[in-house]
Amino acid sequence: MKTKSAIFVCLAMFFAFAGCSKGGGGGNSITPEPNKKVPVTSISIAPVKIALGVGFTAQITLTVIPSDATDQSAAWTSSNPAVATVSNTGQVKAVGLGTASVSVSCGGKTASCQVTVDNVADLGLTVKWAHCNLGATTPEGYGDYYAWGEIETKAEYTWENYKWANGDYNKITKYGFKESYGVVDNLTTLELADDVANVKLHGNWRMPTKDEMKDLVEKCKWDWLSFNGVRGYLVTSKINGNSIFLPAAGYHIGPVLEAAGSIGEYWSSSLGDEWSDSSFSVFFQPSNFATWLSLGTTYRCCGYPIRPVTK
Repeated sequence: MKTKSAIFVCLAMFFAFAGCSKGGGGGNSITPEPNKKVPVTSISIAPVKIALGVGFTAQITLTVIPSDATDQSAAWTSSNPAVATVSNTGQVKAVGLGTASVSVSCGGKTASCQVTVDNVADLGLTVKWAHCNLGATTPEGYGDYYAWGEIETKAEYTWENYKWANGDYNKITKYGFKESYGVVDNLTTLELADDVANVKLHGNWRMPTKDEMKDLVEKCKWDWLSFNGVRGYLVTSKINGNSIFLPAAGYHIGPVLEAAGSIGEYWSSSLGDEWSDSSFSVFFQPSNFATWLSLGTTYRCCGYPIRPVTK
């Protein structure tokens, strides 16, 4: 009996030992170190270059490697906050003309993005567009209003005081191709002396042609929104994603500013192709039923804003 009891005790000890060897906590198993930190080995940002107009924003995206790094907290700074500011999530806002370097630090690593803020937007089209209306200092500013071919603003916009007519629409004195409307000089594009964008800004600045406006309409995505509290269209290139904002600045007929905040109409430098008393403009008006966005003609004596272009 003692022999059998000894055998049973030995077997029990063997199986108990074997069970511990195969379990998660015994034998040759390795216990992970508690609170082990995973360091950041590198970081990257995108994009590394940004061009903006004053008032516009852009997002910089931070990528941390490895993705499971323990401490991924990031510190964002701008070398020139008077030009560009940056939030703690990497959103950049252009506040003044110039250049700035936006940097981020994470886990002992740093990366930088070069930010340029100017008044020129490259939409990938045949010309570059100003970020502001002529006479405005911000993208949402309405700027000044001009009759077509005139270079000064005025209190009233009528045929009676229009520079290139003798008091009425059928007495045109320059830029005409039909006798029934007055002079026939076959000038169909504003000369630089009558192009207010060139007169005011000099250099290569000028008013856009009909075809350049057509490119803006057809090769960009137009989104009606509020920009810094002003209603208008954010016009985003389908080619490179860059944008300009066109405020719904309305228009002048006689002494009254009409439809500001709901309608936009901007002059081109091109005379209309059916009547000498009209010139091409881009027109937009959103509504509950449809969005009107078109390139058409309108009376030259009206006062419209101008968005300059350059090469």
